[in-house]
Amino acid sequence: TFVAIEPGLITDRALVPNPVLSIARANPLHASIYTPDTTSPRILSVSLNMTSEILLLSFDETVNASSLDSTLLTLSDGGNEQVTLSGGVAMPGYSTTVAIKLLTSDLNEIKRSASLAL
Repeated sequence: TFVAIEPGLITDRALVPNPVLSIARANPLHASIYTPDTTSPRILSVSLNMTSEILLLSFDETVNASSLDSTLLTLSDGGNEQVTLSGGVAMPGYSTTVAIKLLTSDLNEIKRSASLAL
């Protein structure tokens, strides 16, 4: 990882603030320490909107929505009623929220359940 800095990035606390010295993009500074992300994301909340047909997942860190495999997601009433998604399209991007456009077949299964989506 490298960094380049423009003069307006930050100033010191002097009476007349001094801007940080720039580091040119042509000669960026190499990071002396790099620690890769080894923490797995956790789902914080789930929101199901049957009108918009969107399932919204909120995570504790940024995730890659394009890596989502919605067939590994099961909706449940906490008991015996379950619907495992057969597909769905995640809106692409990197964010702490992922919106999944549900398939009509999955929506119909959810609606057939007496205790899901109440």
